[in-house]
Amino acid sequence: MARHLMELAHRHRHRQAQPGGGVAITLRLPQHDLAVAIGASREPVGRDLKNLRSRGVIKKGAG
Repeated sequence: MARHLMELAHRHRHRQAQPGGGVAITLRLPQHDLAVAIGASREPVGRDLKNLRSRGVIKKGAG
């Protein structure tokens, strides 16, 4: 999943610099769609995203 998120970040990143050197992905991507893209079910993807958010690796934008 992390590899897929990195690919999305490269293809759909917001060109403006983000605080802390991060990258904003300007693409609305429901958990189900991410799960389908990586061949997983939505539940483990949701848990993994929650884990990444709690560690400060990713954060969810508005919407």
